Amino acid sequence: MAFKTYLISVVGVLIIQWSVNPLIAAGTDGRTSVTPPTLVVQSGHNFAIQSIVFSPDGRWLATAGWDGNVKVWDASAGLEVGTLTGHSGAVSAVAFSPDNHLLASANANHTVTVWNFDTGKQKVEMHGHTEVVDSVAFTSDGQWLISGSQLESQIRIWSIPSGTESHSVKGRSFVASPDATLLAVESAEGFIEVYEVGTWRTTAHLMTKGRPVSFSPNGHELAIAEKDSVHVWNIQNAVEIAKIGRFDPDPNQSTLAVAFDESWQLMASGGTDNAVTLWDVKNNRQLWKNEGYNGPVAGVPVHVVSSLSFHPKQKLLVSGNWDNTVAYLDPVTGRTVRLIKHHTERLGDVVVSPDGHWLAYPGENDQATLWDLAS
Repeated sequence: MAFKTYLISVVGVLIIQWSVNPLIAAGTDGRTSVTPPTLVVQSGHNFAIQSIVFSPDGRWLATAGWDGNVKVWDASAGLEVGTLTGHSGAVSAVAFSPDNHLLASANANHTVTVWNFDTGKQKVEMHGHTEVVDSVAFTSDGQWLISGSQLESQIRIWSIPSGTESHSVKGRSFVASPDATLLAVESAEGFIEVYEVGTWRTTAHLMTKGRPVSFSPNGHELAIAEKDSVHVWNIQNAVEIAKIGRFDPDPNQSTLAVAFDESWQLMASGGTDNAVTLWDVKNNRQLWKNEGYNGPVAGVPVHVVSSLSFHPKQKLLVSGNWDNTVAYLDPVTGRTVRLIKHHTERLGDVVVSPDGHWLAYPGENDQATLWDLAS
């Protein structure tokens, strides 16, 4: 990767700290032990990290910060290999293209930038948004880049690699189907509109207010997170097939995190109810609810759950929480098998690399932390 030769950051270059953190792990005898040292990456950002994402092959980690920089790291070594500079404002989101050759950044100065990841050079800068751009994503075929601005209530679709704006719709959040043929958008009114990618015609109007969170692997179903529950719709005939969660709305609770396993048969949810719950999607049934890190790691109450993801290799469910912890849960039993707690600030998103080897999250201030899940 050409980054290595000339894009070495001046700030925080090669600063790596190995330290033993209090990761509580349950052994077969029920006793706890401390895991090997954790690689703590000193990000070199001058302000808080806004976004953190792995490349599709799991080799690279990109962090985006309020300081207007995007930094790229070798995940296996924790070494900074490049810095993308030139943003005139904070960088709020970052995304890799499916083939690893492009990197897109969403900026507070209302622009979206696409970088050539192989050379580290800016490829194109897109203008059109009138407010802070807070989300960006490539479709799975790499032909389209989608950006969103909640303040503007506008979703814009750009043709790649030209950077030409192809279409725009009113909306606050979005998700694309796995085969890149459909785009689900939370409209300005809060309902869900489904568009055909390319023609941009509306294929479905779903009368559920919420944010789209996930398509099923075949693209036929869409999950929509409402305030206190998750609705599953069949896209082909625009019929709601399941409502998962609280059936008696609680105005004081909100669903903040939703994750599906690879088969889309299991769904995990969490939020301000201070619990992680696992659901059988097909039968619309609660399988378990973890309200206190029950299991070998016990006695610690769950606080607000901000992120959830299924570990693709070790069959674990990873939970990031506002009590500054990361928990590994057994999806079968709901028991907590590991608990990481060594932070002084509320955690942001917790992400697992596509190959299941690494777990990463923005930690204290301008620091990102990597855990080796394969060891």
